[in-house]
Amino acid sequence: MKIKIFIIQALLIISFNSYGEWKFHNSSSKGDTFYIHTDSIVNDKQYVNFWYLKSYLVPSKYGDFSAKVNVKGDCSKSRLKYLVHVWYEEPMGKGLGERSNKESEWEYPTPDSIGIDLLHEACNTE
Repeated sequence: MKIKIFIIQALLIISFNSYGEWKFHNSSSKGDTFYIHTDSIVNDKQYVNFWYLKSYLVPSKYGDFSAKVNVKGDCSKSRLKYLVHVWYEEPMGKGLGERSNKESEWEYPTPDSIGIDLLHEACNTE
């Protein structure tokens, strides 16, 4: 069963490279750019699930140039839980990715953060 789930998740990640739309969301003060995968947004009015892409201006301390992140958001409490991270050695999520399925605890992004902006955009999508 775990193999089937892994294969399905891998196919979803591959499909994000080819299909659907990564919509530009914002840039950070460091020059990193953020995109939201509009086709991945699933909103049941309490929780929202979506993918975002962060492309780094300069590589991270681990040598990555980008990351795709699957997020579960709680629209009513303005909090996020990170479900999946995939790090890439090339910008814009290109090339082979290194994946982590380590789920985070609920986090409360600050009001002026890109995280809260992404959550609001996903929560307001119907």
